[in-house]
Amino acid sequence: MKYNSALIVYVGKTHKQHTQILKDLQDEAISQQELNLPDATAGVCAIEDELVGKIAAVDVLVIYISAATKENVCIATAIATAQRLNKKVIAIWLENALPTDIGGAVGNFADSVIVYGSAFKEILDDKPTAWVNPDGSPVPKRVIKKHTCG
Repeated sequence: MKYNSALIVYVGKTHKQHTQILKDLQDEAISQQELNLPDATAGVCAIEDELVGKIAAVDVLVIYISAATKENVCIATAIATAQRLNKKVIAIWLENALPTDIGGAVGNFADSVIVYGSAFKEILDDKPTAWVNPDGSPVPKRVIKKHTCG
């Protein structure tokens, strides 16, 4: 499948290779938008309508994973929306992230969880999904709602 557009979401901090990630998307002729989500761990996402609208308009949702995203309600809303609309979800570990930062929504519904690198372009080209820990080690195989990861 050819992807035409992507939304990158994060909470407070972009990836140290953010500029290169944008370039990778551009090299694949994928237009991109970014959205810094509010730091919200209870209640509802204050920008839910905007977030849902942006996800509906793209093919790929890219999430930067950090401790701030683990319990974030906007991240959970983004992933639930992407899942409902059958959008590809790629999660990228931020530097200094821990395996425990993955959060339930990402862990249950992401198509790929990667350390940024060459796998990103391969995943954009619809190569097999990748699931790794923040240090690049493979995660144990397990069945999640979309597929078997690891």
